[in-house]
Formats: sequence, structure tokens, C-alpha cells
Amino acid sequence: MTTQIEENAVADSTMLPVEEQTLPVMPKMWSIGGGKGGTGKSFITLCLGMRLAKMGKKVTIIDADLGGANMHILLGIRAPDYTLNDFLEKRVDTLKQTSIGTSVPGLSLISGGDDILSLANPKFAQKERIVRNFKTLDADYILLDLGAGTSFNTLDFFISTPVKIVVVTPFPTSVQNAYGLIKSALYRRLSRLFSRTGEVLNLIERMIDPSGAEGIHSIVELVAAVEKFDNASASLIMQEVGNFRIKLVVNMARSREDAKVGDIIKIVSDKYLGVHIDLLRPVPFDALVEKSIQLTNPHLFNSTGSEVSASIYEMVSTIIKI
Repeated sequence: MTTQIEENAVADSTMLPVEEQTLPVMPKMWSIGGGKGGTGKSFITLCLGMRLAKMGKKVTIIDADLGGANMHILLGIRAPDYTLNDFLEKRVDTLKQTSIGTSVPGLSLISGGDDILSLANPKFAQKERIVRNFKTLDADYILLDLGAGTSFNTLDFFISTPVKIVVVTPFPTSVQNAYGLIKSALYRRLSRLFSRTGEVLNLIERMIDPSGAEGIHSIVELVAAVEKFDNASASLIMQEVGNFRIKLVVNMARSREDAKVGDIIKIVSDKYLGVHIDLLRPVPFDALVEKSIQLTNPHLFNSTGSEVSASIYEMVSTIIKI
């Protein structure tokens, strides 16, 4: 006889990380978020995709910034023939049919569409359908370029992939929002897992908003509160937190001091969330990047001798080895 917790886990399996599902072999999936606009997450996503393609991998970038997609612009594509909306509205049968080629050999794009308001707030079932269809894509790697902020769209896509990358800049607001993305994604994961267990869910909500007199301020306090009446749930929370690993990259770093903002997020995340942060090599500021974006020519910043290219190469190598 299954417990309520086990039933919840099965019911939520379509949005679980791939390693927790019993599925056929799928492309490796990475999600890239930034917590706010202006961090350069789309640029980082494109750089990662180009590097993987240069290594001979088949790569598909999915612009999951629903309703505000811009990856096609970075790639110099004026108007994609198909977008995710065509799939969601069932004008095409498979997600694969929305994939278009790019000027980068081995790199394909699925655009989210940049002017479709109906796509900005898809139902959860529609997002589930997208995630289920990832396995139909002819790719070795799928990179999700997420929207800014912490909407349910962004969080659901973020927690659906085994590799979760957060891009941050040295500015204080970016640091705050990057931590907010990590915290909100963890809470979203736990809230969905315990959606049918009222007592545990109430405690999680007290951690989401700890401002009240009975607020819970850390994952340690949450586990202690749950242990008082449900050891199995407390153990499951600890397991989920242990599996919830984040890779963080500081973008547009001009100095060693800029790169240290990653250490700040790592320390705070470990103390309050119990989440392990893998710090990737910082990406330095480079004026050529801005020029290439203005010219919508991604090949300009892909120079083998640039510091940006060296950082991306090391970043990809590190992620693949982990």
C-alpha cells in the first residue's frame, strides 16, 4: 500500500529531474536562468550551445522565455517559421517540427515567439506536454533559455532539468535576484511534492514567507518542524534538498572582486537553504560581446583566443565532467 507522499511523488513525476524518472534515454538537458533581466543569460546559453556544437554535439536551444523570446534575434533570425506556440496550439504534431536550423553547424533553435501574449501564461498541463516531448528531439543536448524573474513558468522549467545554471552579474540587485531564483525554485519543488499533505505544505509556506511570528527561516528549521510529526517527510525533504544542486556563473566580471559575488550566494544558499552551489569559471566583461549582440552576429564573440571563449570552454568541460 503506497503512502500519500509516494502517491504525490508519482503524480508529480512529469516535472521531476530526469534522473528521478523512469524514462527512455533522453538528450541531456540544461536550464539557464538569471533571476532578473540583464544578466546575459541568453548570451551565456548561446555560448554554451555553440561550444557544445563545436565539440560535435547536436544541440537544440529552446527559448523558454514564453511571450518574450529573443534568442532568434541573437542568432540573426528575423522571424522564425515555427515557435512553441505552434506546438501548444497543436498546429504541428510534435515539438521536433518547431525546430529550425541556425548559422551555427549542429545548433538548432526552438523559439518561444516574441509577440504572442497567449503563450506567456500556458497551463501547467501544456508545460508538462512540452517537457514530455523533449525526448522526441534529435539532440545530444537541450538548453533551456529561461525568462527573467520567478514566475511559475520559469520555475517549472528550471526544476525540470538535471543541470540547473544560474547567471549572475556583480550588481547587488542581480545577486539578490539570483538567490531569489534559487530559493523560489527549491520551494516550488517542495510545494509540488507535498501539495497533498496539508501539514507539511503549511510549514513550507511558512518558510516561503517567514515574516510572521511563526515564520521558518531555514531548511534546518523546516526539517526540525516536520520531524515532530512525520519522519518520512522530513527525510524526503532532506533528500530533495541534497539532490537540488545549482551551478552558478558570474557574468561580466571586471575584477576578482566582481567574481566573489558567487561566493556570497554559495555561503547564503548553504546556510539557509542547504543547497550546494557549484561555482563555474567567471565570464569576463568584453566589449566585443555587446558589439556582436548589436550586429546579431554570434560568431564575433566565438573567437578561440578570447577570454570569454576560454571561460565558456572551461565551463562546458566542468559541467560535462560533473
